[in-house]
Amino acid sequence: MPMKASTQQKQALVGVMTRIYEEIRVVEARYGLTVGERDVRPRIEYFHDAIRQYTQANTHGFERTGRLSVESLAYDIAMLRQIQANPVSRVALPTQHLSGKDLVVAGQAEPFRTKVDGNDRYQLMDWYKNYCVLFVALLAEAADRNYSNRISENNAQVEDLASVLNSVNANIHKHGPEVDVAHLLNHIGDPEIKAKLAQMLGGRAKGKASVQAMDAMIKAIDKENAKIEKAHFTYVTSQLAVYENAKDVVKKMASSGMNVVGDFMAAAMAEANTHSRGR
Repeated sequence: MPMKASTQQKQALVGVMTRIYEEIRVVEARYGLTVGERDVRPRIEYFHDAIRQYTQANTHGFERTGRLSVESLAYDIAMLRQIQANPVSRVALPTQHLSGKDLVVAGQAEPFRTKVDGNDRYQLMDWYKNYCVLFVALLAEAADRNYSNRISENNAQVEDLASVLNSVNANIHKHGPEVDVAHLLNHIGDPEIKAKLAQMLGGRAKGKASVQAMDAMIKAIDKENAKIEKAHFTYVTSQLAVYENAKDVVKKMASSGMNVVGDFMAAAMAEANTHSRGR
């Protein structure tokens, strides 16, 4: 589990990231480097939407979908690394606005210029490198918790479904005394699953259609778990790759007097490496 940052450390990281975001935003607006055709905000706005959500929400890691899901954050890192390597490349970013509040209004950007000034290009590479490192460190806890909570919830749903499925099968094939499946439903914690099963079974445990439907539900959850596992693996491996080239960023933070940020980053990198050796 990633280290838990203190409120002071989080505020310090967000403050540094906001300053970098503002610098990037100016340059991207100048060259028309936008999120996409339907979202003409400077490209950095899409990534900073995640930071806005993080600083305004109190449910980090508990959202099943959304801006701070492990899938979204894994995708973010991949795109940030791509931009860092080639800051004038076009990247496929989602166009919906997913910030916690509608703080930024989309406006008309200048046409994209294929040739960006060399100094601006280098500056964007440096800014995005710093931003990416801080982004990964700040949101690692949210990504890990989102992964853990959703896998745990899904596994609990599978256990509930399997219990009902086994009882329905036993009733159908007359294996032992008939089980009151309606009574089993009272012990299911997830209200959505409970409602689906109640409607499906209609108070009676009979019919192959019910068995097939429950089996399909279990397979769908297993498929979702595989997707979540893959996204988390991508996040963790990308995190390590980002940290591998981030030692100079930590030194820069410390030399600039930002010891709170530097200390947190150093601890986050050390913990990530420890977890990777323990896999």
